[in-house]
Amino acid sequence: MGYEKMNSVRGIQKWLAFGLSAEQEDRFRQANFGEDISQARIFIFLVLLPFVALLVNDYGFLGFSGKFYALLALRLVFTAYTVLFLKSLKELSNYHSYDRAVFFWVLFFALANIAINSTRPENFVAHTIVTVLAVFIIVLAIPNRFTNQVIMALVYTIGQTLIIVPGLRVSPQASFVVLLSMLMVNAIAVISSWLLHFWRRREFLTREEIQKSRVETEIQLIERKKAEEALRESEALLFAFLEQLPVGTGLFDPQGRRLISNSLLSDLVSGSIPSRDSENSWRWRTWGADGHLIPQSEWPGARALKGENVTPGLDFLYTFDGGLEIWTRVSSVPFRNKSGEIKGIITVIQDIDKQKQAEEALKRSEKGLAEAQRISHLGNWDRNLATDKLYWSDELYRIFGLKPQEFEMTYDTFLDYVHPEDRDYVDKAVKKALNEGSFDINYRIVSANGEERVVHSQSKVVFSEKNTPVRIRGIIQDITEHIKGEEKIQHLANVVESSDDSIFSQSLKGIVTSWNKGAEQVYGYSAEEILGKNVSTLEPENLKGEIKKLIERVKNNEKIRYYETVTIQGIVNGALLSAAIIPSKTGNPFFLIVEM
Repeated sequence: MGYEKMNSVRGIQKWLAFGLSAEQEDRFRQANFGEDISQARIFIFLVLLPFVALLVNDYGFLGFSGKFYALLALRLVFTAYTVLFLKSLKELSNYHSYDRAVFFWVLFFALANIAINSTRPENFVAHTIVTVLAVFIIVLAIPNRFTNQVIMALVYTIGQTLIIVPGLRVSPQASFVVLLSMLMVNAIAVISSWLLHFWRRREFLTREEIQKSRVETEIQLIERKKAEEALRESEALLFAFLEQLPVGTGLFDPQGRRLISNSLLSDLVSGSIPSRDSENSWRWRTWGADGHLIPQSEWPGARALKGENVTPGLDFLYTFDGGLEIWTRVSSVPFRNKSGEIKGIITVIQDIDKQKQAEEALKRSEKGLAEAQRISHLGNWDRNLATDKLYWSDELYRIFGLKPQEFEMTYDTFLDYVHPEDRDYVDKAVKKALNEGSFDINYRIVSANGEERVVHSQSKVVFSEKNTPVRIRGIIQDITEHIKGEEKIQHLANVVESSDDSIFSQSLKGIVTSWNKGAEQVYGYSAEEILGKNVSTLEPENLKGEIKKLIERVKNNEKIRYYETVTIQGIVNGALLSAAIIPSKTGNPFFLIVEM
């Protein structure tokens, strides 16, 4: 029962509030506050005029009696109060103070009229009409809280009813009709007032919703403009970013059509990825490891559209209209949405023409280096001390009787190829170099085919900032033939030196360059005395200049069998001799003379 009563109270409160919340009611009243004051002042002034004018009616009923003067005083007081009230309405700051002020003015107005009407109850019909008009003005023309208006209407109606009720004895039928009519009309006025309040609030809420919608629309437009501006700025930033990339970059749709790209890519790709552009596919050529052209279906863009990440990509030779060709590297990856579906591809084209040229130059250089190493029987090596990885050049493998890059060489394997008698010597030289920075040694090796050879090795150690050895690099040269040649030369030198025949050599300019013991015995000159001097020292006075002629004769392959020379004692010596021009590795041939 209590729950139903509570619901009834809430229903009445909601009905009196016209379905508005307290916040909505506050906004409505505050929004209409100025308009309500203006309307109230107009209708209060219109009410005041007949109120004062009816003073004549008082005189007609009462004459200059005590009641007349009492009513006169009442009308004057009400008039003065109303004038002050109208003035004070301008100074009200909110609708709460306005409601209170209007409530008390209407209460005063109702009580004054009831008091005036009570002085002539027999004229209840006229009074009832005035009451109805007053109620309509109170509840419809002068804005106020609806509950205040209902209270004022009840006060006015009850007061007038109290005046009419005594007339039921004198004229029951007329009094009852007037009373019933007044109650019905006043009820209509109250209902009309509720409807007016309701529709005014509905209209306000509608305007508010429209205004709110307009504001939201304006906010959305502003936000949209901001979003569009931000999008334009992002696009400008994106394009600026793409333009500053050192490679051609672009986004293509699932059909291979270009969506966005920078100028580096658009200069090479007209509208679609190369694998989908049959008109310009001739510009692109790429070759497999077997030297055959790779078909378009295997190009990076086509593979990326199938879901494959093609990085670092393929190297293409691109041909411009004028016939100029450059090397490019094309890479592509799928462009997927959040669900993983392929919505296009991202392609990167890199200009690697200079890199290719550098690679070709490097290949030529490496080939030249390899050829030079092969000719000179010299190989290089590089050992990483942190990982103990050891690199050998191809020629170094050949020196050791191995196939180039036959297996990955290690330091321990290298020592196995060193001659057992030299192995400890080499290992100690390497360890010493790690402290001193380098070594320069000769040692023997036993090649893979069992042949003993002699090599010369030099190295340089690379140190870190903390002075710790991190790498050691060097060269190894096969000097076996050089050693054998030196041994042959030394053997011949020993033969010449031990011969009793006079054997000496001179340059083509006539300067003595070698002198054996036999020459010392024949001419009496020691090597120290004659080396570096002109061979004309050995010519008799009467044969000066004959040496030059002798050289010319030898150049012409003429055999020289007899020639006269002079000893240190001045003795002219005639001898059989053999002379020849011997070529030299330095490019300076010399004249060899053997005198017997």
